[in-house]
Amino acid sequence: MNEILDTEYETEPLFWPKDTDRLISEGYDVGLKQYVVQGWRIFMTDIGSFLIYATIFLAINLFLEMIPVFGQIVAPILMFPLSMGFFVFAAKKMKNQPTRFQDFLKGFDYFVPLVIVGILTSVLIVLGLFVFIIPGIYLAVAYLFSSMLVVDRKMTPWQAMETSRKIITKNWLQIFGLAIIVLGITVAGTLIFIIGVIPATAISLCILTAAYDDIIGIRSTDF
Repeated sequence: MNEILDTEYETEPLFWPKDTDRLISEGYDVGLKQYVVQGWRIFMTDIGSFLIYATIFLAINLFLEMIPVFGQIVAPILMFPLSMGFFVFAAKKMKNQPTRFQDFLKGFDYFVPLVIVGILTSVLIVLGLFVFIIPGIYLAVAYLFSSMLVVDRKMTPWQAMETSRKIITKNWLQIFGLAIIVLGITVAGTLIFIIGVIPATAISLCILTAAYDDIIGIRSTDF
């Protein structure tokens, strides 16, 4: 079975970027099982690097959260460029491109637009939750690919947010299912053994990278 999966994975086109306007108008298929399998396989290609960076990622977040006011403001802002390090590294692994540990820091090349995305999405999601809960849940799922579009397609923050929202809305329930899977992996990693949140974080971001590539298609050949 693993040999079959490996063959299928290796024979897929390395780059297959799709037209976002066409996705919005025509829709697309979603393969949840495929994303989980590919995400796991990406993680296993360089488990050491993913685990080290996930440890750093979570340690920074924990440290900042312990600082009253200042840290709690800075933590959410830094999490967006930090999390996109997983996306860049995982994307390069998917496309058989050479990787260095420094690739995890590539998210900081897009620091300003990613921070703006982080602030705007957080504000709108919180407002949606306050208004009637459901709008907030809708937006939390709909903005799932926003940061990736900033890094991969070099979109402006609002353009990335709206593009993500319109694409995901076409298959919102299925993408909601993907979000539940990712959340479930993170929660399970935490509950089973507290240190399990480290691999769970890396695997979750790899799964989201696989989903983004299948649905939208990674375009960038040089992050």
